[in-house]
Amino acid sequence: MMFLYPAFLFALLAVLIPIAVHLFNLHRYRKEYFSNVRRLEEMQQQTRRQRNLRQLLLLASRVLSVTFLVLAFCQPVLLRKEQLVRRGGAAVSVYVDNSFSMSNVGREGSLLQQAVQKAREIASAYKSSDRFQLLTSDMLGRQFRWLSRDEFLAALDEVKPSSATPLLSEVAQRQADFLRSVSANDWQAYVISDFQVSSSDFGALKQDSLVATTLVPLEAQGVNNLFVDSLSLGAPVFYKGALAVAVAYLRNEGDSQVESVPVRLFLDGRQRAMASTSVDAHSTVAVELPFTIDATGPMDGRVEISDYPITFDDTLFFALNVRSRINMLEVDGGEPNPYLQSLFSGDSAIFLRYAGERSIDYGSLNESNFIVLNGLKDIPSGLAQTLHDFVEDGGSVLVVPPVAAYVASYNSMLSLFSAPRLGGWMQGERKAVGVDTRALLYSNVFSRHDDPMELPTLKGSYSMVYDGGTIYQPLISLADGGYYLALTPCGSGNLYLLASPLDEQNTDFVRQALFVPTLYNMALYSVAPGSPYATLGSLAPVTLSHYYPIDDVPLLTSSSQAFSQIPDLRRVGGRCLLMPHAVALAGNYRLALQDGNCLHEAVAFNYSRVESVMQFLSRGEVSKTAKDYNLTTFASVLDASRPLDAAIKVQREGVPLWRWCLAISLMFLAVEVFLLRKIKLPHVS
Repeated sequence: MMFLYPAFLFALLAVLIPIAVHLFNLHRYRKEYFSNVRRLEEMQQQTRRQRNLRQLLLLASRVLSVTFLVLAFCQPVLLRKEQLVRRGGAAVSVYVDNSFSMSNVGREGSLLQQAVQKAREIASAYKSSDRFQLLTSDMLGRQFRWLSRDEFLAALDEVKPSSATPLLSEVAQRQADFLRSVSANDWQAYVISDFQVSSSDFGALKQDSLVATTLVPLEAQGVNNLFVDSLSLGAPVFYKGALAVAVAYLRNEGDSQVESVPVRLFLDGRQRAMASTSVDAHSTVAVELPFTIDATGPMDGRVEISDYPITFDDTLFFALNVRSRINMLEVDGGEPNPYLQSLFSGDSAIFLRYAGERSIDYGSLNESNFIVLNGLKDIPSGLAQTLHDFVEDGGSVLVVPPVAAYVASYNSMLSLFSAPRLGGWMQGERKAVGVDTRALLYSNVFSRHDDPMELPTLKGSYSMVYDGGTIYQPLISLADGGYYLALTPCGSGNLYLLASPLDEQNTDFVRQALFVPTLYNMALYSVAPGSPYATLGSLAPVTLSHYYPIDDVPLLTSSSQAFSQIPDLRRVGGRCLLMPHAVALAGNYRLALQDGNCLHEAVAFNYSRVESVMQFLSRGEVSKTAKDYNLTTFASVLDASRPLDAAIKVQREGVPLWRWCLAISLMFLAVEVFLLRKIKLPHVS
């Protein structure tokens, strides 16, 4: 126990007053001798003992009344061993978790409303002269400034739900760093949250002996949430007239099955597909939504369900950028290859152009997506370097050497890509024995990886030479341990190398069913597939399908949100990367040039689904976890079901005893009155 105002102890000298009064009121008795008055003497002696006892009780009640009255003014406080009352101003940082999971319902409405109310109660426990910081999940720059108590209470009215989901360790570190930046005698941090398991990383918390952190867990009444977890598209590249399949993955975090859930797919505002499914408790189901692409250009898509009360994850936005065509260039050492012409000449999605080896325009190679070098005797160094830059920027090249190729020039080019090099020409039959069906090139070709298929036989081919610096992925393997088709990734693109010419004199590959998907997918996948959407809060940039030069800066717009902003673009090689930190709301967005040019594309952003997993720590679990990690500065856990202002005052200042002292003082005054008025001594005449 300690006294807040020990100077008042000098007032204990006031107890001398009732002592002096008692001494002055003492009566001296004189003996008078009477004959035969024995009984009267006994009565007088008894009366004197009673009077002395009453006087002593009066003295004790007066002394104790004055003593406890003085102690009340000293304001005694009962402290725990680890408590220390700090005098002077306090610096208080309050974190209000406003992430989407706080939209859940508690005993007194939404958890976010409860959190705001608890923050008000915390502020009322401090003096108006103390300094406050209001920190939310957004962690905006303007939140790192000190507020008066009135400003703090006004700022609480502006707290809205946010998609940000910081880790507990990040929140605590930000609070500690900001508190330590100001001079104060008392640094206090408060964390008001539902303590979702995914963000409650107690093991990463760093303790600060000078900053006391109090945890205030809020508990929801029920935890049931059905949401669209993710989405995948059946093909990486789309074109007009193609049948696409969007696969939506629905996750049920509730304790009971959800039946007959309608799932809808919209493209450019029109519903294009619908399905119904049931989802078991704590499980995930995949829902296929097929639709036909009937237009070219950018398309805004979304998949949605209906669920309550957590609604931020009921819609998942995605973007489709449907190309009008893919530009393919065949560079041939002689006449155009008839098999390539037959495969691509009538295709509306792929536009095939032809160029002879003597009429190549190096400057126009970047206008193509897929280049086939078919039967060139020699590859000049200038062409090799141009093709290398082309592949690094995202293009694809297929190298088909002729029988009498100048191997040294081919190997000089292949070494730029770290690809396998050509060995000697091998005349004789070589049989293919396997296809890598798990490769992206064949991802949508085989329904089963072990399906039997007809594989090519080579009559004449080159051997492929590999060494320690070679990078390759075998796609079609030969029985002798060599490879007929190999893939080498380079930058953002791919280089394919065939071991024999595309003619019937050297292989039957051009007559087999495998020839069509192999060459066709090379052309389709020459366009970077990209992701149909990006996740807000992620540091990963979004790879754009168009390259925007520095002189042509596009605008990022959203008609549904009246949003328009110059985005943060990073240019790496021939790719353009969009940094998503400027986007705050999920939805469909467009990138378009400011000069009115029609060049534009669709991008989509979604909220992180981390908040959708409804697993939380109770107050008891929070206390136990902090104890298990020996987090002594995080050991204070308050019960949010009770007012926090009184609990915080007790926590900071201990249990005040002045009211008890005042009550005891009044009690002894009542005893004095009782002794004076109610206890009458017998009168002796």
